[in-house]
Amino acid sequence: MRQLFKIILGTVLGLFVFFGFAFVIVAGIGAAASQGGGPKVKANSILRISMEQPIADKGMDNPFGKFGGEPTRLPLEKVVGALKAAAKDEKIKGILIDARMLNMGMAATEELRNNLLEFKKSKKKIFAYMDAGTEGAYYLASVADRIFLTPEGMIELNGLSTTSAFLKGMFAKLEMEPQVFRVGEFKSAVEPFILDKMSDANRLQTTSFLNSINDLMLTNMAASRKIELSRMRQIQDSMLVRNADDALRLGIIDQKAYFDEMEDELRKIAGTDADKKINYISLGKYVGDQKDDEEKTGDKIALVLAEGEISSGSSDDAIGADDLTKEIRKARMDKDVKAIVLRVNSPGGDALASDVIWREVELTKKTKPVIVSMGNLAASGGYYIAMAGDRIFAEPSTITGSIGVFGLFFNTGPFWNNKTGITFDGVKTGQYADFPNATRAFNTQEAAALQRFVNETYESFTAKAAKGRNMDINKLKSLASGRVWTGLQAKENGLVDEIGSLDKAIAYAAKKAKMGDSYRVERFPAEKDFWEEATKEVFGGDDDDAKAEEALVKILGKEKARLATMMLKAEKMQGIQARLPFSVELR
Repeated sequence: MRQLFKIILGTVLGLFVFFGFAFVIVAGIGAAASQGGGPKVKANSILRISMEQPIADKGMDNPFGKFGGEPTRLPLEKVVGALKAAAKDEKIKGILIDARMLNMGMAATEELRNNLLEFKKSKKKIFAYMDAGTEGAYYLASVADRIFLTPEGMIELNGLSTTSAFLKGMFAKLEMEPQVFRVGEFKSAVEPFILDKMSDANRLQTTSFLNSINDLMLTNMAASRKIELSRMRQIQDSMLVRNADDALRLGIIDQKAYFDEMEDELRKIAGTDADKKINYISLGKYVGDQKDDEEKTGDKIALVLAEGEISSGSSDDAIGADDLTKEIRKARMDKDVKAIVLRVNSPGGDALASDVIWREVELTKKTKPVIVSMGNLAASGGYYIAMAGDRIFAEPSTITGSIGVFGLFFNTGPFWNNKTGITFDGVKTGQYADFPNATRAFNTQEAAALQRFVNETYESFTAKAAKGRNMDINKLKSLASGRVWTGLQAKENGLVDEIGSLDKAIAYAAKKAKMGDSYRVERFPAEKDFWEEATKEVFGGDDDDAKAEEALVKILGKEKARLATMMLKAEKMQGIQARLPFSVELR
């Protein structure tokens, strides 16, 4: 009887929770509806852009965003649309960039910066405020009409660098043997497992693309701040900016000021009285205030988003080949879709999955134009799925190329035998029936078979790339071997067609399809609706890997978390891969 009472009580409490949750949601929907469905911009407002809020190709809504909450992550194309709207919006008097940190990739930063330059053509002012700024944060802030730095603040202006961790010694101590098969001297994704420092080829390519990005940043910062490029390079190379006084003296900033002092200046452009609060509207809320193209009718351009690592099957937090091909096919079969823009932001991944997606792009471009827009990364497998496009656009700082293949397998037998005492034994019907096997080393025949398969995959990759780029195979192979290029370098060597933003790729797609100016853009996959987001928030869902990485950072700190994440991802890298050799981060 007591157990029955517990069951009844638990059911009643569960019903109370459910109906209580439902009441809150219905009440919120009613409140949102009574307010016209979204945030409203007040007169004399300042659009506040906080760079702590991530901006990426795929947005992530807050399920309670309709009731005033901020999106977790903003979609880049909607941010661009919001900035265009703000330039024409009489209620928006200017922009404040809160540039204390940067939470986006380099190509996305470049696109945002270019659109802020376009905003300035409206004659409205942009202010930037910093207290401690990274190189990337200052790069974005440098577009502002006035830059304010707190008197005790500092700016990191000393160049770009990258540091890789090498695990060879650790695996040796653990008695785990990485078994590597690859094609291309620059295909360095496996180097952390088999070397204790960078190879000469990897050092060459990394130096090349870092300098390309750094030169771009210096050139643009110098132009915005009206400083000679040679002087800007000297400031950076000699680390002349150490504090706010240095920054002011060298023209890196316009004024030393605390936030309240900066606001006194901001009130002047907002037309706000000295004793009144400034009407700020956040970028997230302003994005939410804009009407979606989906509400329009007529011909469509499908914006197909390919973001994350590439894997077979389905995936919530990466590019699942089944999921992406389904979306491309859906766009191909939609009669209202006249052109497709494939937005690629991927370091690559599973080689077979990349080929499956490539095939779908090939089929689709026979029926309608497929234009590729590269984001922060479109490398290795990311380039594989892009190379079939009718035209490829990249940002100057996009990381692309890395046309190469590798296979990574671990022999963990000695670890289990010698470190734990666990041994393995079994039965097989033939000599190779247990191949591949993680508890023993490959024999000569098995190793030769794997290397042959990697070679064949590379030959197929390069042949398809040469066809897609209408390039002689030998010329293509001279650019391949796993070498990484920036968008600017890729444009020069013919791996991409144009330097341009997502916006330009969409405009080109409309022109190619002869659509005029009346088209609308529809995203594939469509954004999740409120109920999907709400249940995901309550019960969990996609982005589990991202949440796990965030948790590791909080527990271990950034550097140790990066090592732990490397170890966790090593399992995903096993098998035949077309993957970027490293992660690229702008600090």
